[in-house]
Amino acid sequence: MRPKNRVLCPDCGKPKILFESESKANNFIKFNASEIPNGDKLRSYYCPACCGWHVSSHEYDGINRTARLLYAYHKYKNNFKSKRTSKHSTEEIQIMHDIANLLRNKNISTRRELKLYLNKLRDQVGIRSLKGQWCKLVNICCEDLGITQ
Repeated sequence: MRPKNRVLCPDCGKPKILFESESKANNFIKFNASEIPNGDKLRSYYCPACCGWHVSSHEYDGINRTARLLYAYHKYKNNFKSKRTSKHSTEEIQIMHDIANLLRNKNISTRRELKLYLNKLRDQVGIRSLKGQWCKLVNICCEDLGITQ
């Protein structure tokens, strides 16, 4: 018997039978297990994505698909972030310190003078590898040059 209450489960992306309660899912198993492949392994389980009960013959390891995907995403994101910060950040900071050393004898005394000079330098030399790091560059140069204003 094929019930008509099949819905697309957002957790697995497949159409599944949705039951209102565990007892209804277990009754379905009781009366239809002989007609379904792997019917002896059927079990009912609560699906938090559908807010209802489904029937499955697969073993359950305690983690639904959404939680597994979120875990994989966070693991990938953390690995990417740690590789990005460890490799590029040290190179960028070293370049910023080198720029500050080059500016040491220019008699720059204020933050405004430093920004003006860095803007000229950026236009002349073309500091493009530090795109998005401009504030960090200004702060590092101020620290290295002893500029407080």
